[in-house]
Amino acid sequence: METSYNLEIIINIPIDNKMPDVLAYVCLKFMDSKDRPLILNGSTLRKSKYNNAPYLVPASRSKGMGKGFYKFIFCDDKDQWKEIEDEAVQKYNKIYSYDQIPIIQEDGKGKYAIT
Repeated sequence: METSYNLEIIINIPIDNKMPDVLAYVCLKFMDSKDRPLILNGSTLRKSKYNNAPYLVPASRSKGMGKGFYKFIFCDDKDQWKEIEDEAVQKYNKIYSYDQIPIIQEDGKGKYAIT
């Protein structure tokens, strides 16, 4: 029996700056054909230290003492993971683009205009 899934990517921008390389927290929500969700929390969109390009890091947990991380999400198809990563980056750019933030100006009479 084959089931198809629709993917919804949920982006949450961090409100603190404790980890400056974390651009966003990412939730991957898969909905099957019967509208049953499979939600994978814990992934992050991070800024590369080499070229500042964003990349998607799957949810992981530290092994402790700097010995590495346990990965909770495994994707055998690298092209499929790249598609998910590209979609997350596009959604982040759409949400966090300075071009998308409206400018609110006061006219001096207590009225505001959004430009």
